[in-house]
Amino acid sequence: MAGAALYGFAVVEEKATRKQRLVKAGDVVAGAKVVRIRRNALDLLVDGQERVLKMVETKEAPILPPAQGGAASMASPPPPGTISVNRSEIQEALEDMGSLLRQAQIRPYFNAGVPDGFLINMIRRGSLYQKMGLANGDIIQEVNHRKIQTADDMTDLLNIIRSGASLSLSIKRRGKQETLNYQFQ
Repeated sequence: MAGAALYGFAVVEEKATRKQRLVKAGDVVAGAKVVRIRRNALDLLVDGQERVLKMVETKEAPILPPAQGGAASMASPPPPGTISVNRSEIQEALEDMGSLLRQAQIRPYFNAGVPDGFLINMIRRGSLYQKMGLANGDIIQEVNHRKIQTADDMTDLLNIIRSGASLSLSIKRRGKQETLNYQFQ
């Protein structure tokens, strides 16, 4: 769920069809009218009675790993298959967030009503997303081995990309788990 009052929206998954869709106040979902959208709940009108549909609470943890000092950890070679990304391209992309947001469509992804990452689609050719090896339909589920479920997690991801030397993304691609490792140079 995001936004408030008139401009709020939520991603709802209907269990029977396992399809997800974006809804706002006034929309009808499985025969129930969406009355209000709150931070972690939808108020629905079902058979003339107002009911509350709450989002499952999840435990939040920072996605940045604890700092591990020492020069030895900096000198270790990157894992095989690591994607090298030019730091100047990243800095340029992150300076214009509007442009970065227009390079792909990213939205929360839910599995059985539980946040399960962010779905990326409509990736533009030549975009930072494409250069990072992401593909349409990828679901970003973990960053540096920590689950990514909220907008704050996405902000942390951008901060890691902006300032980190490396990054590991766990994604689901075409139903299979994959790990993408990055080295920023």
